[in-house]
Amino acid sequence: MLYIFLSIITIAVLAIASYTDLKTREVPDWISYGFLFSVIGIRAIFAIRDGVDVLITGILGLIVGALLGMLFYYSHQWGGADTKLLMGVGTVIGITFPFTDRSYTFFFFLLALLFLGAIYSLLWMGYQAYHDRKKFMKVATKLLRRWRLLYYASFAMSGIFVVGGFYVSHLWPFVAFPLGIFFLLLFVNAVEEYKFYKTIDVKHLTEGDWLAGPVRHEGKTIISSRTVDRSDIIRLKRNGIKQVKVKEGIPFIPSFLLGYIFILFGAPVIKWLLSLI
Repeated sequence: MLYIFLSIITIAVLAIASYTDLKTREVPDWISYGFLFSVIGIRAIFAIRDGVDVLITGILGLIVGALLGMLFYYSHQWGGADTKLLMGVGTVIGITFPFTDRSYTFFFFLLALLFLGAIYSLLWMGYQAYHDRKKFMKVATKLLRRWRLLYYASFAMSGIFVVGGFYVSHLWPFVAFPLGIFFLLLFVNAVEEYKFYKTIDVKHLTEGDWLAGPVRHEGKTIISSRTVDRSDIIRLKRNGIKQVKVKEGIPFIPSFLLGYIFILFGAPVIKWLLSLI
């Protein structure tokens, strides 16, 4: 009953958070913190009936989720909302102790989050490229001219695999690999260059926004390239900085929803992976 209740709440919260992330590129704190404290409260209530292990399992998941979330946050891989939601999902899934097969569920969620997140990100970028195809083609053409030596090298490498394939048949699957990697990088960088970077007024900056580069004033670096917090915004205003260039990331919260759904309904895949351990 506990996990059915938690699953319903988690899907509902992640669906709402995904919508707000896609719509506004932000997830309000009341959603993230409300989710986290609700899950802790629910586990605490069930712990009265089922034992303190129910609460400890959630707290262990919370701790691991917080540590990993902060690692990704401070390495500028994602924003604060992602970290808070990872803490909440970690509390929902939990980590049992002593360790059992169930202890690995959060680990598999993280794998699903990264794998499905990569697929979702490419599909999202593909939609953006198609939607703004004129801008995309203009930027991609510019990058192709800039990277022509790398393109020629990738083409030559594919040619080497073709020639080698006549002597070693195992090389044939790698024929398209060099050019495939090149065009994937070209695609990602082209979308990133025209879609992710923009200049905004400092008064519109919010905590968690990513600076595209160091902010300099009168020959001095005020803030290095990083995720800004409240003190950074105050420092920018005090130095009279009116505008800054920021980098918007892919709205990644839908990946949390996809990863959690996989955990709920991908049991056969998880059991197969566990059999390999």
